[in-house]
Amino acid sequence: MKRAKDIFYVVMISLLVPFTSFSQDKVSSFSLLLSKYYVIKNALVGSDAAGAAKAANDFITITKGIDTKTLSANEQTAFKSVQTRLQADANSIAGNKDLAKQRSAFQTLSESVITLTKASKVTKPVYIAYCPMKKAFWISAEQGIKNPYYGSSMLTCGKVSEILK
Repeated sequence: MKRAKDIFYVVMISLLVPFTSFSQDKVSSFSLLLSKYYVIKNALVGSDAAGAAKAANDFITITKGIDTKTLSANEQTAFKSVQTRLQADANSIAGNKDLAKQRSAFQTLSESVITLTKASKVTKPVYIAYCPMKKAFWISAEQGIKNPYYGSSMLTCGKVSEILK
């Protein structure tokens, strides 16, 4: 019986640990925005236009809900400088089923997100990657290259140009 209780406690703790950071009020609007950006990027890597469109809609919702008062001075300045472009590029991705058009909008979306990332404190390493064929940057949570501009046709084309910690 004691073993069953121990297993129960271990399972419950392992289920609750991922939510502890939310209760500490440390998940910033920017962190949510960056995580949704990664979903857009991964959908484009997989050539999933519908997935990219859905994630872009979620990205727009997060962008509209950001309370700039909760941002640091650097984040506020960066956010205000790219806010309109973030929403326009995300709208372009959300409103398109054409991967080429989505990827084009993703290029400028990435530039804006890079601006925000450089102005923010990141809790995990952020990899800024560069595609020499497209002459464009993107952000990744992983160091391995998975190119969102070409998907499977040039999946590993590119290199990490900068690591933000």
